[in-house]
Formats: sequence, C-alpha cells, structure tokens
Amino acid sequence: MLRRRISIACLQKTKWVGEKAKEIKDTGYKLYYTSKDRHRNGVGIVVDKHLKDSVVTVTRKGDRIILVKLVLGESIVNIISAYAPQVGLDDLIKEQFWEQMDDVVQGIPFGEKLFIGNDFNGHVGMHKQGYEKVHGGFGFGDLNEGGRRILNFAVAFDLIVGNTLYRKRDEHLITFKSGANRSQIDYFLARVADRLTCKDCKVIPRECLVAQHRLLVLDICLKGNNKRRKETRCLRTKWWGLRGEKLQVFKEKMSQEVRWEVEGDSDNMWNTIVDGIRRISKEVLGESKGKCLISKETWWWNDEIQTIIKAKECFKKWQKDRNVKNFQGYKQASKEVKKAVRDGGVHLIQLPKQLNHMIFPTPVIHCCKRKGRELSCNRLDGHGYKAQMKR
Repeated sequence: MLRRRISIACLQKTKWVGEKAKEIKDTGYKLYYTSKDRHRNGVGIVVDKHLKDSVVTVTRKGDRIILVKLVLGESIVNIISAYAPQVGLDDLIKEQFWEQMDDVVQGIPFGEKLFIGNDFNGHVGMHKQGYEKVHGGFGFGDLNEGGRRILNFAVAFDLIVGNTLYRKRDEHLITFKSGANRSQIDYFLARVADRLTCKDCKVIPRECLVAQHRLLVLDICLKGNNKRRKETRCLRTKWWGLRGEKLQVFKEKMSQEVRWEVEGDSDNMWNTIVDGIRRISKEVLGESKGKCLISKETWWWNDEIQTIIKAKECFKKWQKDRNVKNFQGYKQASKEVKKAVRDGGVHLIQLPKQLNHMIFPTPVIHCCKRKGRELSCNRLDGHGYKAQMKR
C-alpha cells in the first residue's frame, strides 16, 4: 500500500478472528476486520494514517460484510468490503448474503458517497445486455447467474460497476488467474451520481499478492480533500556501492564492531547482529533520499543480461494467443537468462562466502539459518496478508 500509495484497501478472506481493529506495525495503517472462522470468509478494511482519524463509525454484518464511514472534507464517504458466497454453496446462504447487503446499503443516506469493494464470485460479462445504466460495456468474459445478481443489485441501488467503465487490455481487467483459467470476479461499485469522482479503475497484473488474485485499484478524487500531504519517503541503503575501498572498510568494521557472541535466544542474537549490520552499512555506504519508488534490485545486471531478458517478452504473447512457439521461445529465453545471471553474478556471490569464512562464527551461521526458516514461515503468513489487500 505504501508503494502504490493506496489510501483505503478492501480485504477479503482475512485470517483474523473477531470483530476488532488493530494498528499495522511500522506503517501507520489501521485495520478494521470481522471474522468468525480462521479458515473461511472474513473481510476487512485498511485505512492509512492520514485518514484513520476521519473514521466515525464501523458497522459489521456477520463475517462477510463490513462498512466504514469517514468524514473527508465536505464529503461523507462510506466504504464497504464484502465477500460473496462461492458458486457451489447453498442458495440459502447466497440469499442471506444479498439480503444483508440490501440492509447495509439501504441504511446509507443517498446524499453520502458510497464505494463497495467486493469479491462477488460472479461474471458481469463484457457486454451491457440490457444493463446500460450500470454496465459500462468494457468488461471481461461472459455473463453468468452470479453476474446477473450483481447487476440487478446495482440497478436496485443506482450503482455503477467501476471495472466496466474504462476501455482496458484484458490484462488490466482480469482479477483472477489460475493457469489457463482467467476471469473477472472482483469489482468496485459506486453511485451513479459519483461517476465523475471515479478517474480510473484497473488491475495491476504484476503486483505480487498471491498466485491467483490480482490487485484491483480504483482512483477517486473528492472535493474539499486536497490537503497537501507530507511526502513519505522510503530510505534505502546504497548496497550497490559495496565495492573497492568501501568493501574493505565494510569488512573491517563488520569484524571489529559487530557483536557476534551474543547470549540468549535466537531472536536476541538475530536482532543484535542485524542492528549492527544496518548501522555499519549506513555509515559506510549511506542511504538514498528515497524519492523514487521501490523497485526490483536489478542494478547489478550488465548490458548482456538486460538484452537477454527482453527476449522473455514472448511470454506476454503466449498469454494472449497461447501459441506453442511463443511458449517454447519463453522457456529457451528463461534458460539463457538464468545462465547469464549465474555467470554475471559470480562476483556478487563471492562476498557472502568470504564473510562466512572470515568473520561469521559457526554459532551465528546456525542462528541465521534457524532465523531464516522462521522468517520463511512468517513470509508465508505475510503472503496471505498481502493477498487480502488486493481490492
């Protein structure tokens, strides 16, 4: 959310049990959620630090619907996050969900703004098919029964489907992708009267969330809420400068100033060593100003690797036409890229090996390996957390 500058996120399939609110550590964001079972359902809404003080009420309906009301300048804005039952569930559960949605939306005065971020598990299709008032005509796929429920709901409450308002490539419309299966099941709904506040709505296909769902973003602009924000920067250590004289200074400081013999559990050892490494790297290498967005660490790629990687673009062609030749070309390009990266990155791999033999005592290596396994488990949990921030 920091990197994409997302102010409010609607989450589905959350893992937190209860009806609570919590601060997200080290970000300033605040999460409101509701869930009864850790293994199914659950929804939430995340509000950034500039807006969390504007929240006035939070309404929860079971473990599938949550409403957050904010006062932003001259506007009262209602944000709903909902998770509709899957196709295979009983019709009674589906009817109960739509009845709860009706109750929540009916309780919102028409003069207040309303935005709904949902995993509706339905397809509204690419054509209007009699729903010209709520469907923009730029959807994806074919209309099904679940999509018809969505459109009927939109007609009843004078809402528009934000995903269908803008002409986009298929990659910017597909919200769910699993192998060869591609569909549009996640939507943003807004009042027809607020159509002009919506500036854009699209999927960001390469945002790392989960293997199947994709990040769907709706850009809105509200009057009276144009207060200039304090610029947020992400400072980064200049690791790309670790060479030559700085490399020697870094080695000496690492061996002399970092406390390698630390008593206590693995967490204490890990935190002590990491703090020392961060302090020395900041002193020797310095930090960037943080003006640019966070990007992938590709600064060490030479011109040869950059050229070979461009050949992997045939994967995009294969996604569109499913041509076998394009897929074979992609596989061949992947092999060449791995070989070039392996050959070109040998000098970078030498540094950790030298540090292991020169200054890392064996107990510390075991500590790092153990902590690495713990971080891997946490990263899996974090992976699920990111998945919930897709809408």
